[in-house]
Order: sequence, then structure tokens, then C-alpha cells
Amino acid sequence: MVDAGIGVHGVSTAHDVFRLPDLHLYHYEGVLSLGRSVHPIRPGHVSLVPPDTEVHFHYRGRSEHVYVHLRLYGGGTARTVPVMQDAAVGSTFLAGLLRNAVTAMPTSPAPATAEVWAALWRITELPRNEGAGPGRPHPLLAAAQASRTPPPAVVHPVHHGRRRELGASPRDVRATGREGTDRG
Repeated sequence: MVDAGIGVHGVSTAHDVFRLPDLHLYHYEGVLSLGRSVHPIRPGHVSLVPPDTEVHFHYRGRSEHVYVHLRLYGGGTARTVPVMQDAAVGSTFLAGLLRNAVTAMPTSPAPATAEVWAALWRITELPRNEGAGPGRPHPLLAAAQASRTPPPAVVHPVHHGRRRELGASPRDVRATGREGTDRG
């Protein structure tokens, strides 16, 4: 895990573009598009964006969500999940796990990471909606399955005043861990 926070968008712009592997639990309505694939965003929906995928977020006013920016490590067996799914009654439990991660992240990254892993496991167990399709293999979940404990990482958030309060972007975070390169 590189970073976790509460993101607020849609205040000064109705559209943002990002490219990073991440997990979002939404509290607003809008649209997420990945290439030609368009997914409605609704409160209680959760998305997992694969690495190196350009995503477009279209907001309808103030748009708040819990986010986790991830760093991938090899290994594990891929699980198939939809990019966007309705967490339904599970959204309250997922929100609790992710908010615990956000709270713990600045001072206790290991427990924060454990909360995120628990959330990822819960997401793999969400019931599939009728007509949702087969989903797509997700390397984030394969990494979670590779080990029962997260790989060690040292995270050094760089504080930029109000941006940190609203949720830092990967450019605001420098992280190093075993294998791989700094994707921040």
C-alpha cells in the first residue's frame, strides 16, 4: 500500500484523469471510464483499477470517496472480479476497514495494510450482480493471495498542506519496498 485517504473531487473540476492501481469505495454518483468501458459510480460501489490503466472520473458536484493507492508485487493466483461492483450490504463493513486503514496509515502502516488486505479479500467474496459479466483478472487480488502478510514497505508521505487533507496523489508520496520500482 502506498497511500490511503479520503478523496474529495468535483469541487473545482467535473473531470479528472489518473493512471495508477487503486481501490475506491464511493459515496457519490458519477461515471468511471477505462478506455471504451464505462461504469456508473454510485454510493456503496467499489472499484479496483488495474495497474497502468488510464481512468477518467466524471463528477456531478462534490464527490467523496475512500481510496487506497497500491503497489503490486508478483505472485499469487489471479482472481476475477469486475472493475466496478455494488458492495451492497457489505459496503458498511468495507468502509469500516478502509477508514481504519486511512486512520492508521500515518503512524502505523502495517496495521493499515492489514485492513486493506482484509478489504481486498472481502471484495473477492462480494456476490456478482446478474448480467455483470465475467469481470477481468485483477493483479491486485493475485498479490493479496500470494501471501498472508503484506510485503514490507517504507512509506514517506510528503505533506502539501490542504492536498494531504483532501487525499494525496501518488506524486505526493514516495515509497520503496522489496522488488519493483518507485511508481509514486
